[in-house]
Amino acid sequence: AFILRTSLTVFVESFHAPKCRGYYQGKEAYDAWMEGLSREEDFELTNDGTNALRRLGVNDSMLCTLIDARRAAALWLQDNVGLLSGEEQGHLGRMAANCQSIADMLSAFRGRLRRAAACALTYNGKKETGASAAALRREQIGLLENARRLDEESCRLAELVLKSQGGQSR
Repeated sequence: AFILRTSLTVFVESFHAPKCRGYYQGKEAYDAWMEGLSREEDFELTNDGTNALRRLGVNDSMLCTLIDARRAAALWLQDNVGLLSGEEQGHLGRMAANCQSIADMLSAFRGRLRRAAACALTYNGKKETGASAAALRREQIGLLENARRLDEESCRLAELVLKSQGGQSR
């Protein structure tokens, strides 16, 4: 139970953490990511193809990281549901479902990118495709807004669990 409380505390604190050493975290990271995707001039392949492809590669890498993190979190949370009882058990189960929803929707989007994207990317020695079309980036922004909303809900649920367990909340 100590590890669960500690992990939930870290989740809550990370979600609300401010920018640090030039890097956005938590909710602010979602906002910065969506803002970056909305700057069409940064993705003009004809103007600055090298930087546009780099941005597309970073975006794809971030998608992979978020998918992996939420999939792992969903499994871990589900494995720990039994440590709690009553309403707190339901909160943890809902958090696991939220994480799985984020992983599933972003994974499905990334799978569609492979079929729909107009340009290929190569990074880390691997060939991928990216959200090279404005419509795909707008769709991704909508998915990230949904992911942020689900993470916000999970954060509130984590705070409820921590409060009921006598742990720290924000």
